[in-house]
Amino acid sequence: LINHALQVNGFKTINGYSDLLAPYLGAAGGFAAACGWWNTLKAFSLKKFEPAPPQFMRKAVPRYTSVSLLKSIRSTELHDLRDDFPEILNTLPSDKYYDAAEGSEPAEGWHESLQNWEALRTMISCCTAKDVRSAIKACHRALIGAEDLYGRIADVGYTLRDRSSNAHVEAIRYELDAFSELAEI
Repeated sequence: LINHALQVNGFKTINGYSDLLAPYLGAAGGFAAACGWWNTLKAFSLKKFEPAPPQFMRKAVPRYTSVSLLKSIRSTELHDLRDDFPEILNTLPSDKYYDAAEGSEPAEGWHESLQNWEALRTMISCCTAKDVRSAIKACHRALIGAEDLYGRIADVGYTLRDRSSNAHVEAIRYELDAFSELAEI
């Protein structure tokens, strides 16, 4: 709603730490979005600024941002599903970093960032329209497509991990509807 109100009043809003919310912020009137290289820079969290107890450092599990799922999934999940559900792949140039012969895992950590940014750009273009009402409709179409794909994955008995699950679909739908009502669209 803030993005929309500012845009209607002539401001250009840049949303930081937005990652996978960027398409919806853009549909509501956001001018640009930014996210970082790694998960700690993609989405804002106060935990980043709190003192943390010493921990063993472990390598982050590589993820693949799927435009059709509107979500990132583990590279292992991509590897398990890509043959039965090829629509999980984005068919974008950065897909080359997730070669099935290599276990669908990128060779370099920065490949994941490039793939994520390319997928975000595609997701944003899918939710962009001349007016907010059309953009919200485009977002809803994308959510319906993601919901269908998640359903077909569940139908074959494959269970995605919590962070890769479809929980975001209903939450985003609810927020888009609430935004539409508040903005009187």
